Amino acid sequence: MKAAVIHELGDENVFRYEEVPEPMPRPRQVVIQVKAASINRGDLDRRQGTYPFPAKLPLVIGWDVAGTVVAVGSQVSERHVGQRVIAAMPQGGYAEKAVASVGATVPLPDN
Repeated sequence: MKAAVIHELGDENVFRYEEVPEPMPRPRQVVIQVKAASINRGDLDRRQGTYPFPAKLPLVIGWDVAGTVVAVGSQVSERHVGQRVIAAMPQGGYAEKAVASVGATVPLPDN
């Protein structure tokens, strides 16, 4: 799976598009095939190293995504494979797939 990974802090030139392991859901998580990801102030601050809580590198940033559920954890009944959702997560959104807590997802209507 591909992701935009940062190995050092800095401007947009620190991103590297590279292979990373496929995410696996824990019992109350879902894996989302990312269709869209936001760029918000927190993402920019983490990339630049100005966010109040430093992150461990390497890192795939990205807090907000929209996409389709492709896997669910063993204790998830609220979402199902094939369901369109939006989600918030602490990191990992700048990737082909991202993992989110089921409680941090909201279903999107088909229309």
